[in-house]
Amino acid sequence: MIIKRFLKFGLYSFFIGVIFIYFLDYFIENQTKKQLFYKIDSIPKSYTGLILGSKVYANGNPSGILKDRLDAGIELYQNHKIKRFLLSGDHGTTKYNEVNTMKKYLHNKGIPLSNIFLDHAGFDTYNSIIRAKKIFKVTDLTIITQKFHLKRSLFIANQLGINANGFIADKHQ
Repeated sequence: MIIKRFLKFGLYSFFIGVIFIYFLDYFIENQTKKQLFYKIDSIPKSYTGLILGSKVYANGNPSGILKDRLDAGIELYQNHKIKRFLLSGDHGTTKYNEVNTMKKYLHNKGIPLSNIFLDHAGFDTYNSIIRAKKIFKVTDLTIITQKFHLKRSLFIANQLGINANGFIADKHQ
């Protein structure tokens, strides 16, 4: 009898959790859908382009996801949609450094170092965006990442009072 109640409670909790997550995703998507841009010509200009970090391989090369973000940022820069980069990622150990890998990649593609700023403590999306506001004094920005990540990133920026748009960096889908 107790096991049946426990299983019933677990099943109800599971379904309520699924409904809550679906509602939350729907709410966030509705709050940010006008801030998502796929095409260069339609995105408003921002002073800063925030590229959120992702995996870097042991050989120092960016993963495919990170390379897509960097290439999308370069495209925005070359089309005068952003003037500078804020690179935010994990540099929690001496052996793993997302931001320097990103900086090196951008610089090798012709971006001047004077237009690249580094946030070595961007360990997650929330910290990257709050540090952009509080440490780097960013008030408007273009967040550059994949669509699955962008809605949440924009929602966080909105909650922090940052004027943000998002550029979708899904190059290999």
